[in-house]
Amino acid sequence: MEPALPSKEMETSVSQELVEKWITENPWKASKLVRKYVPPIAQRDINTMVMETLRSMNSNYNFKTLVKNIVDFAVDLVSADQCHSFLFDRETQELAYLNLNLEKKYEGFRIPIGKGIIGSTASDGEVKRIMNIKETSVYDEKYDDFTGSKANGILCIPIANHGFGANQELLGVLAFLSEDEFTRNDAAQLSEITSLLCVLIKAEFRVMDLKKYESKITELQKAVQNEKDHSELLFSLASELSLNTEIDQIIDTILQTAKKQLWADSASLFLVDKEKSELYATRFDNGTSKKVSFPMNKGIAGSVATTGVTANYSDVYECPIFNREVDKQNNYRSKSLLCVPLRGPNMEILGVVNLVNKTNPQTKEILSFSLYDQRLFEEFSVFCGLAIHKSIMAAQNNLQRERLELLLEMMNFHNKLSPDVIEKFMGCRNLVRIESYKLSRWNFDPHVYADTDDTLAVIGYQLFSNLEFDKTFVIPDRKLVEYILTVRKNYRPVAYHNFTHAISVTHGLFVLIVNGVLDEYFDRVELFAMIVACINHDIDHRGMNNAFQQRAQSAFAHLYTSSTMERHHFNHSMTILNSGNDINILSNLSKFDYKRALQLIEYCILATDLSLYFERKKKMEAVFENGAKFDKTINTQKELLQSLLMTCSDLAAMYKPWETTKYTADAVYEEFFLQGDEEKRLGMPYSSELTNRNNASEIPRMQVGFYDFVVIPAFDLLIKFLDHSVIKELYSNILMNKAKWQELQASNTKYEHKLLHGSVRRLSK
Repeated sequence: MEPALPSKEMETSVSQELVEKWITENPWKASKLVRKYVPPIAQRDINTMVMETLRSMNSNYNFKTLVKNIVDFAVDLVSADQCHSFLFDRETQELAYLNLNLEKKYEGFRIPIGKGIIGSTASDGEVKRIMNIKETSVYDEKYDDFTGSKANGILCIPIANHGFGANQELLGVLAFLSEDEFTRNDAAQLSEITSLLCVLIKAEFRVMDLKKYESKITELQKAVQNEKDHSELLFSLASELSLNTEIDQIIDTILQTAKKQLWADSASLFLVDKEKSELYATRFDNGTSKKVSFPMNKGIAGSVATTGVTANYSDVYECPIFNREVDKQNNYRSKSLLCVPLRGPNMEILGVVNLVNKTNPQTKEILSFSLYDQRLFEEFSVFCGLAIHKSIMAAQNNLQRERLELLLEMMNFHNKLSPDVIEKFMGCRNLVRIESYKLSRWNFDPHVYADTDDTLAVIGYQLFSNLEFDKTFVIPDRKLVEYILTVRKNYRPVAYHNFTHAISVTHGLFVLIVNGVLDEYFDRVELFAMIVACINHDIDHRGMNNAFQQRAQSAFAHLYTSSTMERHHFNHSMTILNSGNDINILSNLSKFDYKRALQLIEYCILATDLSLYFERKKKMEAVFENGAKFDKTINTQKELLQSLLMTCSDLAAMYKPWETTKYTADAVYEEFFLQGDEEKRLGMPYSSELTNRNNASEIPRMQVGFYDFVVIPAFDLLIKFLDHSVIKELYSNILMNKAKWQELQASNTKYEHKLLHGSVRRLSK
């Protein structure tokens, strides 16, 4: 029941003395009345509170005023009725009541560590959120009811530095009281408040320590000046960090500020990768950007990231876990070292900052980092951790937004097949079925069919059924049909990377399988997964290559930093498989084979990135060094063969009959030229000469170069892996097609590129 105010008729007859007496006798009711009728302090966000506190520390510093402002803010934040603050007395090992409201009757009140709810919060370092206070086992009337409060709920928050539990450095306790129950969210909201109070209380403790040595005036003045400089540093740092959410800019600010303030010769910042259990850095104090990573259980930085304990060495070579190899590589001598953890609002370790060789600016003498340096750096790290946490959250939000935008765009383009389309296809597929003996020949040409021609989809269906994958893996006929049609629908009508190309690549691998070239090297699950990878390898291609995506900083480039489009093709193929059991042609595989198939599909689709082929080419060549032969029992060699098979299947048009090869080149270059047109429109330089439409007459020369640099070396390697007559026949036709391009290059006739401009020109059947 709310306490009643005096009625208007009584206002003139109630004296000030009577009101004051009533407030003294009824403090709880008075508090409730004030909170009901007096507006609360203006709502402010945490950043504003931090900035205001730092400004106050930098100008008119008054510890109790600052703490009172923060506590009042916290009371409103969690809708508490009261809050009592206690500081930890390091000498007596007690909690001393911090009188913020000048209530003399509580002056000098102390709680032993471990006594009552408040004292137990200090002893175990755990947040206490209790309803029905008097019924809890740790309740102690002497210490928990010293105000005579009628509160039912209490929220006790330890103010501690360096985490909680055994490793904590206790600074104090906040006890919030309310008639109602506090929530977990209330405790979570106070994490940044307690971080700020940690900084403030530690600063006050240092001031208290300094006051004990008043006889040392010189040292005191120097310390006060240091504290002022310290506050100015924190204010400057917080101001600058609050302006940025880009992680690279934040890291640059942290590194340069730390080096300058602590006279460090070098500084580095490593972030935690929880999934890989690694520390990694992408920015360095000299302004360079490269990724360096190492396990979290290695070195001093790894130890600090794992334990959360600051490391401070006068001579780091005396530390057994320090890695001297970096010094040797850079002809450098690390001596003094200071490494502190960076923590987020919930005290999770986000990374570490490492300073090496504190150097006197005048004498260039290498100094040790002092305890003052360490304390300064630890408090410095509080703001750094909050800024990095904010940046990580912002980056994750942006990533999710871009994923959603991309997904919505894809969904708008790729709608689900209607039953009528499936029924129509199933009814007419036998009318356009290709004879099996024709499909088994390498010179069969899918390019004579438009990517929208149902015949092409029938060919895709036959490539699976002729290999009897539908029988081996129990794929119902309708499911296989719907899968092929859905894959077709998810290819875009671009000049080259369309469904026709997908079937051509799948047919390239099919020819090797159906003619027994791969029988002794791969099992049925592996062959099935490789065929699935082929038909999906360029799904949802936009006609722009990886170089364009990265240079244009597209949504794809933000999502995938390497093998950009290939990773998108794989993820899109997984979206189709996961869209329902009625379309998932892998659904009847065992759990083991299902996982194995997915891993191989990903590996094979990524292998169609030519940059990966060039990376692996040296490893492929190394298999045959000193006359060695391919050993199918060695998994790494087998994986290299799978990668090479995907590359060679992707190049299937290079060994087709000349008319097909020439047509395919026109399609490829038209897609390149359309990319170049877009690069020009965006004011970007051409990715290469291949995208410049003015080079159309140079297609024969560029094709000869492509054969020499990519096609012939790839098939040379394939013959070394698989010394088979079918592959030698393919190789022979590759050489003939190259000779045709050389003839065109040498002729005086200007090569005429057949412009497609999006309308798909087809060969005669």
